[in-house]
Parts: sequence; structure tokens; C-alpha cells
Amino acid sequence: YKAVEATSKIEAIETNIGKTGRLSLRARITPVEVDGSVVEYASLHNVGWLKDSGIRIGSTVQVYKANDIIPQVKIPAGTLPDENLEAWEAPSACPKCGSEFDKATELWRCNSPECSVSGRIQYAVSRDAGLDIEGFGGSVGDALIDADLVNDVADIFTLTKDQLANLKLGTTATGGDRVLGEKNAVKIMAEIEKAKAQPLNRVITALSMRFTGRTFGRRLASEFGTMEALQAATVTQLANVEGIGQKKAEVIHAELARNAPVIERLRAAGVNMGAAKAAGGTALAGQTVVVTGSVKSAPALAKLSRSGVQELIEAHGGKASGSVSKSTTLLVCGEPGSSKYVKAQELGVKIISPSEFAGMLGL
Repeated sequence: YKAVEATSKIEAIETNIGKTGRLSLRARITPVEVDGSVVEYASLHNVGWLKDSGIRIGSTVQVYKANDIIPQVKIPAGTLPDENLEAWEAPSACPKCGSEFDKATELWRCNSPECSVSGRIQYAVSRDAGLDIEGFGGSVGDALIDADLVNDVADIFTLTKDQLANLKLGTTATGGDRVLGEKNAVKIMAEIEKAKAQPLNRVITALSMRFTGRTFGRRLASEFGTMEALQAATVTQLANVEGIGQKKAEVIHAELARNAPVIERLRAAGVNMGAAKAAGGTALAGQTVVVTGSVKSAPALAKLSRSGVQELIEAHGGKASGSVSKSTTLLVCGEPGSSKYVKAQELGVKIISPSEFAGMLGL
């Protein structure tokens, strides 16, 4: 059936970041009745379409309902853009966080974890910083978000095999539904189960709270030992953690309170909430350790990511650092001759190989 159309005027073009991180555009129009209901807003496809359409602030447009549901607009046929009207300018950066858009497709996306559910989920499951849930890639994560099955990290641990197996990922060449399938669902369920045992610092980071990335996630876990102790910490106690200070401490304290329901659901799902700090020293107690080059020459370390090695250092009582300085006490070097190696020699810092480091930790 032919869509019912009405004439209106563009009053403003508004931008927002949707829960999958995509830049959404909508036109605020002079209210007009279309097909039995009053329309005040209309959907705009994407930045490229909007630029090509000739629509400007103040443009007279035809309003219709695509598929009799979604209000959309178009310039009346044969009408040229009015050069006297204000042209719309696409945002140069994300309106929420100011970071650059991913413009790989016509649907621009902000990948910042703070700006979208998708960004937070992808950060939470990432190998380097988060819970390392393999198979939970962008398309699967976004499909779960679109299906309203996942809205925060705790929702991941409530998923069932059937929900994953029947998850719609698009359409087939013949127009049918393309689903994840049982085989992939079983693999992802196993990864989710394995993720429950990730160390506390990764659980903290997976919450995507401000100022709790990899470095501060490790420092907070090392300082407080358990999620319960971290949640009970005062602003002053948080501020005393190296590198945090008063302002960051206030934000982290508020973020922990805001995320309390999510943390409780993670706890109920059996996700690791840490263990009380052990008394006494460890192999790296009091040491500041820098790692440079690959550690794969040591079989016990070969499968660890850079973050994994830093976690290992701090789990044994040391402090992981990214640069050699006067405070460095140990350089683990898989790359002799590098700038860090030369500087460590100049400063008289002890240098050992990855294999020697693994032996030092009893691995």
C-alpha cells in the first residue's frame, strides 16, 4: 500500500549514541499528523544519506511511515536544496566522549566503553583487559544486545545454550534466518564458564568503571584483595592507592556504588570475587619489575599476554612498570640490546631472561 504522506519542516537534527555504539540521527519536525498519529520526530538513515538528501535545518519535507511504522522524511521530488538554509554538519567526534568515530561502514560507531552497551561488553570480554571470552565477538555481542539478552557484564553469565544457539545473526542468501547454532553455542558457554575463574583485577576492569582500566584494576585488586573489601573502601583508602588520588578516588567510589547490583549478580553467578590477601612476602615483594620483548622463550610464560605477565608480577607481590627508571629493581628481557636493556645497564638494574624469571617464580 502507498504510504500516507504529509508536509512538515525540519526544526533540528539531533544525534545520539545507541546502545550498540552507533551514531543515530533523527529529525525534529513541526508536529504533523501522518496516517492517524501525530509525528514529531523522524528517523534519518546515516550521515552519508543525510548529506546526499539535501535536507537542511528549515527544509520543507514530506513525512511518511516506512512499512507503516517508522516515521521518515524526504525532500519533495523536483525540489532543489535551499542554499539560504543552514546546512547540517556531521559531528567531528562522538558527542558523548569526544573520541573519533569508527567510519568503516556507513553507520558510524563509537567504540568507547563509556558510550555504549556494546563498547562496555566488548571491553568486558576482551582477551587483553577483560574476561577473555573467546567467540563473543562484535557481531555476537551486538546481536545479544539487540535481542535484549545482554545489557551489562552480569547478563553474560545468565545466558543459556538455547538462547545462544537460536541467536539471529542476520539472513541467509535465501532470505532465512542465520543463527549462531548449537556447536558455537556450546563453545561460548564453555568460555563463559571458564571466565568465572578470572582474577579479581580482570573482574574489576570488566565492570568498565571510570579509572579502572588494566593498571588500576591490578592495583585495586592487589591493595584490597577482595571485591567486598574494595566495595567497603572509603574515598580516603582509595585515594591512597598509588596513582589514584582524591579526584579519581571519588569517581571510583561512586562507580562502585552505582555498579553494586551488577557486582552482586556476578557474585551470585559464581564469578571470582577475590581472596583475602595472604600474610607475608612473596617472590617479588618490594620489587618494581619491567618486562621488555617476548617472553615466549619460557614455556611457562608463552601463553601469557602482556597483561597476563603484569598480573603475574603483581600476584607475586611486585609492581609492574612499563618503563625503566631509578626505581626499577628488575628487568625481564627477551630482547637484549633494546633501549630498555641499555638503560637498565646504565642504571645498574638487574637483568634476567624470561626463563630465569619463570624459575624465580617457581613456574
